[in-house]
Amino acid sequence: MALDNTIILPDNEAEAIAVFSSALANDKISIIIFGDTEKANLAAPLADNLAKTITAGFHRQVIWMKNIALWANLKSHLGNGTLDVNAIDPNQTICISISLSNKVEYALSTSKTPDNITLTLAFINASKA
Repeated sequence: MALDNTIILPDNEAEAIAVFSSALANDKISIIIFGDTEKANLAAPLADNLAKTITAGFHRQVIWMKNIALWANLKSHLGNGTLDVNAIDPNQTICISISLSNKVEYALSTSKTPDNITLTLAFINASKA
């Protein structure tokens, strides 16, 4: 599957930090997908497809963190928005959305199934901040 609007973070922590920092600096609202689970693999192509759309001038991207152990260090690059960044558990969350100011604005729980509606809501919430 071609994920043209998705950045897949490397497993190496130093490389992941560099790629993540660069992705956050490019003035796009983001969805961060956690893990390599069935739901993450369902969410990735859906979010990637939605990221093609520029809505109200907002460019979009997807960042896929397959190795959720990276979250412990990468979350320090984000701030609190609607949600507290330290309350995000990647074991209980399929994805989060990040505003242009790098704040966490939406989370999709693993109790839900990702679809175009929930992922569109994630992008919308990130664009409101």
